[in-house]
Amino acid sequence: MTTWLVGNPAAGDGDRGVDFWLERLRDADLEVDETIDPGGLDGAAIERDDRVLAAGGDGTVQAVAGACARAGAVLAVLPSGTANDFARSLGLSGDPDEACRAVVDDRREVVDLGRIEATSGRRSFINVAHMGLGAEASRAVDDRDKKWFGAFSYARRLVERWREHRGTRGRLRCDDRVFGGRWLEIAVANGAFYGGGNRVPEAVVDDGAFEVYAVRADHPLRLAWTLVAVRLLGPERVRSPRVVHQRCRRVSLTAKKPMAATADGEDIGETPVEVELEAGALTVIRGPGTGAFEAAEQDPDEHESPPQPPSQKTSKEDAR
Repeated sequence: MTTWLVGNPAAGDGDRGVDFWLERLRDADLEVDETIDPGGLDGAAIERDDRVLAAGGDGTVQAVAGACARAGAVLAVLPSGTANDFARSLGLSGDPDEACRAVVDDRREVVDLGRIEATSGRRSFINVAHMGLGAEASRAVDDRDKKWFGAFSYARRLVERWREHRGTRGRLRCDDRVFGGRWLEIAVANGAFYGGGNRVPEAVVDDGAFEVYAVRADHPLRLAWTLVAVRLLGPERVRSPRVVHQRCRRVSLTAKKPMAATADGEDIGETPVEVELEAGALTVIRGPGTGAFEAAEQDPDEHESPPQPPSQKTSKEDAR
């Protein structure tokens, strides 16, 4: 078994580079056999059961996850980015010593992987794919934002774009159900966190399904009220015709005007978009926290108001 370290020197504030992690790993009695940057993944001779340590943000972890899934290797995350949302799903707090101990403990889990295709091609993703407003906000976040605003960078750009966004008419398919309308934002979640720690209700990484939340465009005041309610109570407790929640394995979106698309914060072009889940495609090393696994204990409050199944009726808006 070969242990690889994939380090992204541009991740986060740059303080957790390859040298940083090599020192911490040595302190944990872990030796690294090969060190590469994300650009070297395609030429790396990664083999089945190798251990690949991803030292970077969600974009780096995304690239390493795809390589591990293809080779049958094991992914371990060393949180080094700004948001580190997928690390949270694996039960990692961001503490570097904790991450190194997790690699030593070698507690393995099999998790799902998303595949997405848009105008820029096809790729794997681990966490969340966005279309519309969320994707535009992710595109707008730059290194300066990350330096000054950290995990709040995404929220800042989201508010900035929301004030000028009126939505795009399109057709959303979730498995066999079709929804039409003017869409502001669509999120397809495999992981359980986005935007630096915001929780995606019900989403876990090993349950064989996406959680899809789609927000319809509306009058700014009504939409603002809905978004505040979603933020305070959680999407599963907000009954609003402006929020569509579906649980599925295949998603497609077509739109009259191109809608921006991102996966794990990486630009993947525009609509049309096709997304599918590959259940159990990736083996990961989990952290000591609960994380977001199907068998993990959940907050008792999550069971007080379970979401109702979506109505089978088709509205006039859905039929368009």
